[in-house]
Amino acid sequence: MSRLTVVLLGAVLSLGLIGLSVADDKKAPKETGGKNHTVTMKDDRFDPKAITIAVGDTITWVNEGGHRHTATSDKGTAKSLAFDTKVVQQKKSSSPVRFSQEGKVHYHCEIHGPSMAGSIEVKAK
Repeated sequence: MSRLTVVLLGAVLSLGLIGLSVADDKKAPKETGGKNHTVTMKDDRFDPKAITIAVGDTITWVNEGGHRHTATSDKGTAKSLAFDTKVVQQKKSSSPVRFSQEGKVHYHCEIHGPSMAGSIEVKAK
């Protein structure tokens, strides 16, 4: 093989590997970072009742009470901060909820009403 052929073959193989690497990156889920926080659902309260997190963080609600609960943002919450865990059964957890924008959110249990309420303050990192 001539030297030119070897150089061209090397270049083609290198470009092919780069192309495969880029294609794999598109398939892989992007790291979104952030810390996961836990809020416990008791039979009449959230613990902690108020929590401060950073933009990009998530919260998972864990039901340690004897009844079903939800964590649902109050009416009037900005759409970008609104959430609803749906019903979380006893001894189960919600899916993590990611908060991608700064703001303050007040929330409650749809089953037990405003007497079971909490708040989340989302701050810039």
